[in-house]
Amino acid sequence: MAWRLQLANRPIRRLDILAGKPQILAAWTQPNQVHYFELFHGAKIDHRNFDEPTDTDHHGQAWQHYFKSMVAPNNTLLPHIRAQRTAIYTSQSGQMRLFHQLDNAFHLEVGDKASPLALEENITVAAAGMDRTLGFIVLLDSTARLHLYQQHIRVGIFETALILSDDTTPTLVLPHGGRNAFVGDGRRIIAIEPNGKIRGQYETHYPFGTFACSPNGALIAVTDLDSDVIRVYETDGFVLKHQRFAVDLLADSRRIQLLPTTASGGAVGALALSDKGTLAFTTAGMICVTNMVKMKAVGALPADEKPADNSTTTIA
Repeated sequence: MAWRLQLANRPIRRLDILAGKPQILAAWTQPNQVHYFELFHGAKIDHRNFDEPTDTDHHGQAWQHYFKSMVAPNNTLLPHIRAQRTAIYTSQSGQMRLFHQLDNAFHLEVGDKASPLALEENITVAAAGMDRTLGFIVLLDSTARLHLYQQHIRVGIFETALILSDDTTPTLVLPHGGRNAFVGDGRRIIAIEPNGKIRGQYETHYPFGTFACSPNGALIAVTDLDSDVIRVYETDGFVLKHQRFAVDLLADSRRIQLLPTTASGGAVGALALSDKGTLAFTTAGMICVTNMVKMKAVGALPADEKPADNSTTTIA
């Protein structure tokens, strides 16, 4: 199943693994441009550009047509799209949509009802996410505080031990089901419950670039910026299970295009991970899809890579 292809001459922004028949990999080369590939064989299915309507009425014809275009070729709704002025997070059913405007305003639409999210004045949102099942919403501000909502109702604002700076790009992911969210600052990953309780905290012995969580929340893949190793952990106790150099995963994959490409790799960029261990990642403009079985199994957590002292033992 392992395959690779050169898609662009610039870094790919995001990858989404879309469940359905067939399973699809969505690769975003621009905020409003996506390419669809058959996940297991790499066949190109389609590509689409999204032109955001200028109309402010989301119930108008232009926006309704726009929402319909957010359906992938396997009839799966795209989880997140960011266009010229608006980022939209969607539930699996399409009944909930979280809108993030350029002025840092958020509002949630459930059916025909729109509700703004209450936010403090003069905050900057560094990352946002919404659980696609129940509507658990998490916003991370630039001071590393988490703003939690159950749909449009604010649960509270919670301090974290994360350290954000101008050169930090935080990562925030939410598994399906709204059990918790994972957020990281490049050195540590925190799991937080919908009520604001820190369920677990894990500090890596290496700087990481990004991470991706499986939809069921059982696995997390993390990129090592120092060595370009990709590591996969079980989130229950943050146990390291598999790891391998990205360049070796590239070399062990099948090139599916006739254009000459190399497997020399580079810094790992975007990541996506399925419940069954299918792993997709990018190095610059190259995509590689592989599986955990192609990685080296690890029997136990290394001595220099243990959970932080203030973490709990379970962060499922």
